[in-house]
Amino acid sequence: MHNGAEVSEQLVALATAYKALGNPVRLRILRTLAGREGCFCGDIVDIFGMAQSTISHHLKILKDAGLILGSERGTWVCYCLDRDRLRQLADRLVAEVLAGEALAGHAALPDCTRA
Repeated sequence: MHNGAEVSEQLVALATAYKALGNPVRLRILRTLAGREGCFCGDIVDIFGMAQSTISHHLKILKDAGLILGSERGTWVCYCLDRDRLRQLADRLVAEVLAGEALAGHAALPDCTRA
């Protein structure tokens, strides 16, 4: 069983990752990366027609949240999805939400599916 501090850290990490997903530009970046093995910032700038500084900012947020990986290639950085991390986040979100059922006593909750 986890203690409160561990659970809290896990929830903060989960919230940080989902906060990073809460921006349409970052979602578009993830979709763009999903269709490629790797992509440079300049490529994304060309695709999106946005300033390099704006794209770099969004890439940093996604990388800090652990959603993408960046590998240096000379003076450039090639970005790609961290597919395993994205799958873990999806699984973790479902687990956290459904954990609320157990904590609240699922049988005692009203059935919201009935009219």
